[in-house]
Amino acid sequence: MYNINQFDNLPLWLLLMLLVLLILLMLEVGYLVGKQAFKEKPNDGLSTMATGVASLLAFILAITFNMSAGRQDARKQLVVQESNSIGTAYLRSDLIPQPLRLQSKKLLKEYTNIRLVGVDDALVVNQMMAKSEQIHIELWQIAIKVNDLVSGSAAKMYIESINDVIDMHTVRTQRAIKGRIPVTIWMTLFLLISFAMILSGLQNGAKQKPRMMLARIPFSLAFAITLTLIIELDRPARSIIDVDQSAMISLQKSMQ
Repeated sequence: MYNINQFDNLPLWLLLMLLVLLILLMLEVGYLVGKQAFKEKPNDGLSTMATGVASLLAFILAITFNMSAGRQDARKQLVVQESNSIGTAYLRSDLIPQPLRLQSKKLLKEYTNIRLVGVDDALVVNQMMAKSEQIHIELWQIAIKVNDLVSGSAAKMYIESINDVIDMHTVRTQRAIKGRIPVTIWMTLFLLISFAMILSGLQNGAKQKPRMMLARIPFSLAFAITLTLIIELDRPARSIIDVDQSAMISLQKSMQ
């Protein structure tokens, strides 16, 4: 069962704005605390701690970005692999007798159309997955009949291709839809951002210097854009970065 949470439903521009405001708020909290705590005696000794936390944050951001970018590449490869497995099964349907051949090709055409459905609606996705699994059952029933009726390598090749189609469904579902960055990593990232932003504001306030809003805004925007990009790459339903479906579209056209 696939579920889209409320966080996934947030528009990307709104998410970016919320992150910018949250980071600015953390900077302001740190600034006010630092200015009040070191009002009598300005302090420059917080820079080492702020730099250390910022370095750790950069490290975790790099790891998280690599995870999301790697899964984006994996999703692209899975589309190609699945289209190849469906195409192979479609071609090998010519090796089996009628009317099984016609039934197999019809089911594989329908299956290809289903696999091109987007993932922006949880209900549609769950219906697509249920329909895909129903087609798997029907294709496997054909494979059983082929095994009884056809001897030699033809039956073996067809059965193997159907098995590959079913296997690719499981792999693609797990990696493309259910494979997400773990919640523990998101929590760690949020805590590190909080610490880094508060320490940065604290450092500025401890020196009893002005807020420097002209520097805060691009600083906050840079972190917010990076986080938004990671979130976008991790989402099954994309706003600006789509998984290339050209291989599946080409297969669909060739079947027609």
